[in-house]
Amino acid sequence: MSVRLTRGPFAYGDFGRRGRLDVVVGDARQGRVHVYLERRDGGHAPAGQYLVDSPSSIVAADLDGDGFLDLAIASEPAGSVTVLNGLGDGRFRFLARYPVERAHHVNAVINARGGVDLVVGSPENPVVLSGNGDGTFNRLHQTRSAHKKQDTSLTARERQVAHLAALGYRAGEIAARLTIGIRTVETHLERVRGKLGVRSKADLVRVAALRVAVSVLSTDDRQSLDT
Repeated sequence: MSVRLTRGPFAYGDFGRRGRLDVVVGDARQGRVHVYLERRDGGHAPAGQYLVDSPSSIVAADLDGDGFLDLAIASEPAGSVTVLNGLGDGRFRFLARYPVERAHHVNAVINARGGVDLVVGSPENPVVLSGNGDGTFNRLHQTRSAHKKQDTSLTARERQVAHLAALGYRAGEIAARLTIGIRTVETHLERVRGKLGVRSKADLVRVAALRVAVSVLSTDDRQSLDT
């Protein structure tokens, strides 16, 4: 029997570790997320449902490094992100819930340590939940007063430098790729840190990575980086 999937936020992945394309679908009206496992005939069979208040966005990623896909579910009405720990057989268990205002979208990015951070919210005002490697997260604090007192928009060159920094390039490599001086790169990085309200290089990489993830870079910036 075929299952008609409900409309709503969804994420694909091999949640049952059977080499098949399973799907998780959110239902805001019911306040649940439904798991469907792909059958051999290409259809999907229900495998479970979990209470999550008004899911608005879902991302699947291995958040704790155990090789199983987990779920991060954003809920804009509830102002929260819920993390469900995947058990590797299509089932999940509740792990944690984090308060985040305007949590209408969630994405996952690889951080400088090789783990996974969660990016929540809009490109203009994103929130980073910094992964601890075990499926739990800490909110990356940013200086709100600094954002209010200065222009937080990045120039095209600053976005290029931040993009390459997020990809793991060092200052010398960025300078060579963009054909500018190393000192110029360091100046751009310092300005980016000031505009984004972060202090350390590691925090800059996380914030720059999340801005790449939510497509802050313009098409022209991407084209210039690809050449």
